[in-house]
Amino acid sequence: MFSSRDVDKTVRGRKCDSMAGLRRIIEQRNQDEIFFQSGLDSNGNRVKIQVTNPGSEALNPAFDVTPAKYIKGIITEKGIISADAESIKKLFE
Repeated sequence: MFSSRDVDKTVRGRKCDSMAGLRRIIEQRNQDEIFFQSGLDSNGNRVKIQVTNPGSEALNPAFDVTPAKYIKGIITEKGIISADAESIKKLFE
């Protein structure tokens, strides 16, 4: 779900092109979140197992920057809105 707190209000009133997202610093999370899963074994003990090939590498971004042309709607804490400037602006009224 998209929270209205996640809106970058610094771009308000300016045209946002696809390069705007490339200037953002995207946090890279630990790749172990991808490599390992945990669960219960047959004795009820919690175990952590590797689900990738040993020696693999992974990128694990905390979020991505999706081009606007691929977004048709946004699910927010206030309901589903259209992915246009007017609908987003109404979130803050």
